[in-house]
Amino acid sequence: MFVLFPALWLALSRARQTDETCICTGVDYLDHETYLIDGTKTGNISFASTFEGACTDVEITPTLQDYDNNQFSCSKITSGPPGSIQVSACSISYANLYSGNWIIVLPHSGTGLVEARSFEIIVSRPLTTSTAP
Repeated sequence: MFVLFPALWLALSRARQTDETCICTGVDYLDHETYLIDGTKTGNISFASTFEGACTDVEITPTLQDYDNNQFSCSKITSGPPGSIQVSACSISYANLYSGNWIIVLPHSGTGLVEARSFEIIVSRPLTTSTAP
């Protein structure tokens, strides 16, 4: 499903295996899930994460990456306090999203750990139905 990213996945899995002291969990976009996105929604896409472990107050600059390796910068977040929800907004609007596989990449500066969540987006416009009396 994610054949375009083999080198990235290998690097991410090795980073994850070497240091389990800082764990990032997606709140709204989970790894290997599929999401239907309203293509008429205004604003930029954002995502939420929680952090646990020894990564408190680490500054993170996430990126959102599509299946063609185009990267969209996202606002900085910090990894603390543990259990708090951190929200990052990215530089692509919902209206400009397109269907396909996407990855949220969260590099933890100073720890060498990289977290990533891969997911599929299906962009659609809501259907409206009208009935006449």
